[in-house]
Amino acid sequence: MKEIQNEADAWELVSNFVATGTVERVVFSGWPRMAISVKGPGYESSISAAQMDALLGFQTAVNRAYAAIAKGHFDARYLTDDEASDLELRTKVKKGSSIFETDLSPLIQALSVAVKSANSDLLVVAAVLVCLGITAPAILKRIYDGRAEELRLKNEGALISAVTNRNTDERNQERLFDKALGRVSKKYPALAAITLHLNKAQVQLIDSMHDADSATISGVTLGRDQIETLSKRRPRRKHYQQILKGDFEISAMTKRQKGYRLTLVEIDTDVAIIADLDTTSIAEIKVTRLLRAFRESSPVWFAINIRRSDQSIIKGAVEDFQVRNNAP
Repeated sequence: MKEIQNEADAWELVSNFVATGTVERVVFSGWPRMAISVKGPGYESSISAAQMDALLGFQTAVNRAYAAIAKGHFDARYLTDDEASDLELRTKVKKGSSIFETDLSPLIQALSVAVKSANSDLLVVAAVLVCLGITAPAILKRIYDGRAEELRLKNEGALISAVTNRNTDERNQERLFDKALGRVSKKYPALAAITLHLNKAQVQLIDSMHDADSATISGVTLGRDQIETLSKRRPRRKHYQQILKGDFEISAMTKRQKGYRLTLVEIDTDVAIIADLDTTSIAEIKVTRLLRAFRESSPVWFAINIRRSDQSIIKGAVEDFQVRNNAP
């Protein structure tokens, strides 16, 4: 049995999962926790209303993650009152300081019941990935990097890069996170949207500290200028678009008014993408072949018009597709 006491243990579990596809039995001891230290006037032994709202953003993300894993829907409305109560995060403010700590273990504990009933390694990995998405410096730095890109912070590049520069280990952790999330999303397609919501919560937390002198969030320290720069209001702009082409496996299909919403997993990279397919102008025989490919887990070539935000794919539309080795 493996004991998860800290972030290094959690990354080791994810690495082993990516390498072997399996997870040994684990017990969590003292991890995960999100520690935040804020310095500045009015931050002694207190949390502002804005920071409470930001922490509620993490609560929402955790609730949705549980719903995606346990219910198959990325929607907290599917939770029972008891489940919502069990998932409640608790934040402790240390007396006489500006340090507050949020215990994320309720997600682990709530899913442990599902693990026992479903006996699924993927449930353990999914829970660990959600918590790493909140607490891991490598992921936080990537979020701040994406925030700077959204704000088009050209003149402040050196200021932000001092925070967002990742070493080799952190770059490897980013790749592990993405690869593991792609694999888990094959089983739990609704979980693919979690990255975007965790990013939003982290940005909201930065915004809530706009008047602080400095802050340290899960080991990542930002000074006054960096906080002010990253908490600027995001300008209105269009998402850039690109066409992604390649072989995908369809892990989920949901019927919609004009076609289907597909959860696609790229075969070479395990990256999960959600894309809408409009079937109103597609021959029925071609749609039939696609449905057969879904049932048989056969590869399908897709051309997908995608848009990215916060370094996560948030919207895609199928431009074309070709079923491989699946002729009727």
